[in-house]
Amino acid sequence: MAVIAVGDFDASRVDSLVREHFEGLAGPVNPPKRIDYGVPMHSETLFSIVADPEVTETTLAIYYKHASRIDPTIGGLRASMLMEMYQSMLS
Repeated sequence: MAVIAVGDFDASRVDSLVREHFEGLAGPVNPPKRIDYGVPMHSETLFSIVADPEVTETTLAIYYKHASRIDPTIGGLRASMLMEMYQSMLS
């Protein structure tokens, strides 16, 4: 666990507060094993479905693996805006 404090404050006071509130905490005796659902490098289209009973929302991510194509023309701007609109609607 990490505690990050940002701002204009007395560092020794914040340090004592953190110690006061968190020092007695202990980690779980039998922590669950972490499962790696990696997607290996590939040339064809692949997908991965991951289910976690503790997550309360559904997430969808689409990744395009290709070199960046920047088109500085008006047509390029239009194509970029259409792609952004498509991504927003899909989300």
